[in-house]
Amino acid sequence: MITNHDDILKDLVENVDDYFGEMRKFAETYLTYFNEPPKNILEIGSRDGYHADYLKKYFNIPDDKVFIVDAHPYCASLIRRDHPTYRVIEAAIAPERGILKFNSIQNLDLGALGMSSALPKVSGPVFGEKWVNVIAITGKDLIDLIDEPEIDLLKLDVEGLTYEVLDSFSLNLRKVKFIHTEGEYVEIWKGQKLYQDLCQLLTKYGFKEAYRVEMLKEQCDTVWYRV
Repeated sequence: MITNHDDILKDLVENVDDYFGEMRKFAETYLTYFNEPPKNILEIGSRDGYHADYLKKYFNIPDDKVFIVDAHPYCASLIRRDHPTYRVIEAAIAPERGILKFNSIQNLDLGALGMSSALPKVSGPVFGEKWVNVIAITGKDLIDLIDEPEIDLLKLDVEGLTYEVLDSFSLNLRKVKFIHTEGEYVEIWKGQKLYQDLCQLLTKYGFKEAYRVEMLKEQCDTVWYRV
């Protein structure tokens, strides 16, 4: 059962340089491709809202232009509590609208909690399962709901479903300017698409890779900009 995360979050904020180093690089790289600072942020699969919060403060983005999406009921409530002025959407992003089975991990550790997914894990540590029904909308629905002419920053961490989430934006993906996400080289989540599939998808929609950060042998963080 999930218990209070306040002590863990306090430690996270106090060790800001360790936790936010990659977000700083993401922000700095944005300014090498675009002449103006971003006006909004969309984070999908947030866990705690602190990456979106860092980027909001880095660029001085208005609170009502920070959009955070998380399917985990506890994570969504945590984000609403700690960031009450941001726009939080409790839903999964999926290829189709409806009800989706989602493994809402209950482990206290933030790393474990962040591995909640709609796919079963087939590689690496498993932290227990609690499958629940969550609301699912498409990326296209999400863009319509947000109702912004463009999405300047998209931070995505959806544990094995990156390809499906981005593909569900359809042509609305062209409204996104800069993307930070994960890619896997081997199957960690059952039936997932891999990094090379993600590259083909983003290239098809007119993006180029800005840089990639290797994470062990199985995964990378990858950043893409709209051409």
